[in-house]
Amino acid sequence: MRATFFGFEAARKALMVSQRALDVTGQNVSNVNTEGYTRQRVDITSLSLDSGAARYARAKGDSVGQGADIKGIQQIRDQFIDVRYRKESAELGKLSVRLSVLTDIENVLDEISTNGLNDRLNDFYNKLQDFSLNAETVEFASIFRSSAQKVTEVLNQYSLSLKDIKEQQVFYAKTDIDDINRTIKKIADLNFEIKGDYSHGHSPNELLDERNLMLDKLSGLIGADYELKPDGEVSVKLNGTYLIDSDKNNKISTLSLEASDYPVSVMLNGKQEIQISSGSIAGYLEGLNGKGIYASADEDSTRGIAYFQQAIDDLAKAFADNFNSINDPSGENLLFIGDENGNITAESIRLSDEWLNDAQFITESDFSSEDGNNQNLLKMLDSMNSKQSITPYFRGTFEEFAVSLIGDIGIETEYTQDMKNASEFVLTTIYNQRESIMGVSIDEEAINMVKYQKAYNAAARIMTAMDEMLEVLINRTGIVGR
Repeated sequence: MRATFFGFEAARKALMVSQRALDVTGQNVSNVNTEGYTRQRVDITSLSLDSGAARYARAKGDSVGQGADIKGIQQIRDQFIDVRYRKESAELGKLSVRLSVLTDIENVLDEISTNGLNDRLNDFYNKLQDFSLNAETVEFASIFRSSAQKVTEVLNQYSLSLKDIKEQQVFYAKTDIDDINRTIKKIADLNFEIKGDYSHGHSPNELLDERNLMLDKLSGLIGADYELKPDGEVSVKLNGTYLIDSDKNNKISTLSLEASDYPVSVMLNGKQEIQISSGSIAGYLEGLNGKGIYASADEDSTRGIAYFQQAIDDLAKAFADNFNSINDPSGENLLFIGDENGNITAESIRLSDEWLNDAQFITESDFSSEDGNNQNLLKMLDSMNSKQSITPYFRGTFEEFAVSLIGDIGIETEYTQDMKNASEFVLTTIYNQRESIMGVSIDEEAINMVKYQKAYNAAARIMTAMDEMLEVLINRTGIVGR
């Protein structure tokens, strides 16, 4: 005959298990709107009568177990979907930043809402044509000079705006790099806490949620890889280099942005450059360093600020050289000049002092013709309609180059927008899959609440029945015949 109080112990454990399950259900419901919260489940296991083989034979039918016990509180999460989500988040982070950079450049080269380069070149051509018909008239000379000055001002403004965009993106990139370093430090600190809880037999589910949020954030910023260790710690790697090495007491590495010169790069511990191919930082690097067709074998061949800056610099130099050579082949009487070293770029191009002081300087510089000063103007008109080698990769008129440049940014922006939309759709799909597993469902928790409540009531009823049986055994057994 088994111990009389054996049933009470089984019922007591059933009460405790049901109560803990209700506590977990309440925890899930409380955090239904908590960002990054992973729903939890009580792992209930049946307790056997013996932990090992029975030393003595038991009576037949006397192998009833000892009730139920809680093995642990488990998070319902799919690690494979987490990896997919973070990889797609890194891709979306890169595309989002890249689109932002291209949109800013597109706004600079806008030909619709502002009088852009193509409009200024067209006006320059018309004023040159009018001047060629009135070469001796100072009024037309002044008007043409003003039109030429507008062309230089537009080029100056383009270069200045691209420089401002670059400085802005560098600032944003540095801000994100600082955020990455803080996140890395936070993950390393969480590793220590999580490992300590695991070593004491606890389930640090809330700490795991916080760390997973940090890992999600880090993936969107830099697209790093992760290694989950058996002790609960996690190591973070970027292109084979550890940012957090849990095997070395969570040793961390620090990132910094080197933007003093081209190309802008990310440095590891201030010593070596580290390559980044995804995440918002990769988007910043592509936007800042992309040289397009100007790129050499080891440079970024995407179209970014560097590409458009080089393109307008080439246009400014080709434009100035063309009209300077026609105005005076000897190179002494220049219409357009550059910086103090003679370098002509979109930023430095301007009208020469001689031309600014004398609107008819352009007509007075015709030394080769005795038929009139308008010969230079006719040559200039013809050059506007002739194909020029503006860059090593483009031959056409100045207006065609301006249209091509606008087309480049339009196509690049539209393509990146399409890629971003596709990435958002994929990420949303993966996010919904992940939420269907780790997210809290009010309906499901309501069912669990009823289930565990019924189990609790049943266990209490068993204890009541056992109590009644014990009362009979103690107070009413053996009183017959008294």
